[in-house]
Amino acid sequence: MSVRDQLFSIISDMEDDVADVARWGEVVRLLGTVSCNIDPGVLWVIGKPLTELGERIDAKWNRAHQAAGGQP
Repeated sequence: MSVRDQLFSIISDMEDDVADVARWGEVVRLLGTVSCNIDPGVLWVIGKPLTELGERIDAKWNRAHQAAGGQP
């Protein structure tokens, strides 16, 4: 597999996660518009998938960077 093909594959695999960043942003934005108090447990539950999303994107970004010849 060429470097170009490898990079395309890694970046393509990031597509859903990158789109999810915008989706989660919309969830948080909507939560900020409600007029009632939000239970801290609700916000805590949202934090876990956001953290996991960030970790997945970071790992894929690092793989793409290394595949492009960047330093680990």
